[in-house]
Amino acid sequence: MSKKLAIAACTGLLLLSALALTSTASAQWMVNGTNLTTNQALASGAPTDKVVEIKVAGVAVVCAGVELTSPQIEPGDTASTSSLVFANCSANGGCTIEKNIHTVPLTATATLGGTLAANIIFKPKTKTVFGTLKFEGAECPLLGTQVATGSAKFLVPTGRDEKLFQALEAEVTEASGELKAGGSSVGLTGSSLLKLSTDLPWSFL
Repeated sequence: MSKKLAIAACTGLLLLSALALTSTASAQWMVNGTNLTTNQALASGAPTDKVVEIKVAGVAVVCAGVELTSPQIEPGDTASTSSLVFANCSANGGCTIEKNIHTVPLTATATLGGTLAANIIFKPKTKTVFGTLKFEGAECPLLGTQVATGSAKFLVPTGRDEKLFQALEAEVTEASGELKAGGSSVGLTGSSLLKLSTDLPWSFL
């Protein structure tokens, strides 16, 4: 191999290596334009952006909103909350349900999605139980306690854009089968607006 060809080959390998490193670089949480280095609490009592709807086995549960208990984002691409609380809920199909529905403690992993969005996957911190749905009513097809298992996908539509408020939108479809209760797939929609307890702009890049 000539000297020129050898130099060209080395240059090509260096460029490929640089591209590979760029493509595999991990996105992470940022606060006020700086990479997050310590856990950062999110403000509790997030305002509802869209009413929450939970669908399972033909029964629809509508909740006025969803709140996060002790939520925080963490260095890198993770987050956590002691519970997602679906508040002021009611059900159709001859069913009644507890007013507030609580999940178990959850951990979340964020990834980039779309032009500006970030995808968030919530999973139980331990084991597989996500939470429970307790139905009552003589005519209710889901009478009793239904154990929900699996994970739940959420979207932050403008996650890459540093903002004071970020919308957290549930995007769980029954067709995906990612979340189940009583052997049936669960659908989950609705959103809340989240902000940091420090009132600083934040993003995921």
